[in-house]
Amino acid sequence: MTSFLKMDNITLWLQLRNLLKQGKWNGISGRVYGTVNNVFCLTKHKGLDPEVFNGIDNNLYPRPISFILGLQFELLIHLKSSYNEYKY
Repeated sequence: MTSFLKMDNITLWLQLRNLLKQGKWNGISGRVYGTVNNVFCLTKHKGLDPEVFNGIDNNLYPRPISFILGLQFELLIHLKSSYNEYKY
């Protein structure tokens, strides 16, 4: 059995609220984010991956590091409802 320290996933994001707010235009909200998969693995294991099944390291190739960047936005528009203008 091999001891190891492994970081599989990291996600960081920046929340954006009410950018470019003017008049009836309530602006833009959303987030910008980034994710990294298979960040690092610290071990003295001689194989490619210390997470082995039944003691046999069948991994022919190392697990790749992957990067994901994303944007998510919402357009906020304030519409004045004519329904509220009528009095009964």
